[in-house]
Amino acid sequence: MKSKFYKSILNSFVAVAIIFLSLTDLNAQNYTGSPVTKARLIKAVQSKQFAVPTLVKQIRLSGTDFDITPSVERELLAARANPQIISAVRENYRYRNQGVRKTTERRVTSERDIAGERYEELFYQGLEQLNQLRASTSVEQAGRISSNVIATGNQAVKSNPARPEAYTLIGATHLFMRNFAEAQKYGQQAIDRGGSLAFPVYHLSGTPHIETLHIGQGFVTVESNQKFFEFNGSEVSNPRQQDDYSLNGTRVAVFSMPTNKNGRSDLWYFAPGSTGTPQEANMIMQLIRKNSINSR
Repeated sequence: MKSKFYKSILNSFVAVAIIFLSLTDLNAQNYTGSPVTKARLIKAVQSKQFAVPTLVKQIRLSGTDFDITPSVERELLAARANPQIISAVRENYRYRNQGVRKTTERRVTSERDIAGERYEELFYQGLEQLNQLRASTSVEQAGRISSNVIATGNQAVKSNPARPEAYTLIGATHLFMRNFAEAQKYGQQAIDRGGSLAFPVYHLSGTPHIETLHIGQGFVTVESNQKFFEFNGSEVSNPRQQDDYSLNGTRVAVFSMPTNKNGRSDLWYFAPGSTGTPQEANMIMQLIRKNSINSR
């Protein structure tokens, strides 16, 4: 069922997960919501599903429940956290001026809290099902599991239709099953609700290597080796057809975008990392045009 090319890719299009939950008190001033925990931040960094600006923004918004020490910094670096993320943690320890922090049980005291708990439960259940889908070994098994993921995602959407994560969960499933129209539909719904999308792509420069392309409202970045690059210009293109480039023994589609880093402009070529097809390349380009380039 899976080609050599498909087996070599990173997991794709995973929802912007709920990574910032903790069991700590919420009494700190100048921050909103639950503080970022070290374990969930490391998980987020390792997932390669979150743009550096997105993680930094969340750390600044919510603060962290841990401070930077030499051992913590080594742990974050080992997880390949970008230096900007580490700096944000250092500047936003939520309890630095409050003495010893007291840890309390999370109290579910309202219908809104109960709905939030239910949403998170469903979302994590869907992520586990998505992992099972990626490990499937037959078309029949994939079809059965994909139906379960979509059903769980729809339950989460019904629980809280304003949050973006469940939409990307459903979109990830459709992308895996090569239902590109549905994948784009749910991906757009995630962006409309403040989410962002992550696609593995092969950067066709020198030795082709995997990177992560992030698409959000008003921005496109690509992250590679702890660095992120911003795209500029007004157009993306698809100069080659699927049969014109061979990657790991498989013919793939290619699209290009102008990039900018430290004042240097380049034209970068990419192959979509999930399926390698023109349909995926076109879907990515349409999402970029609608949400980032044309919205600037």
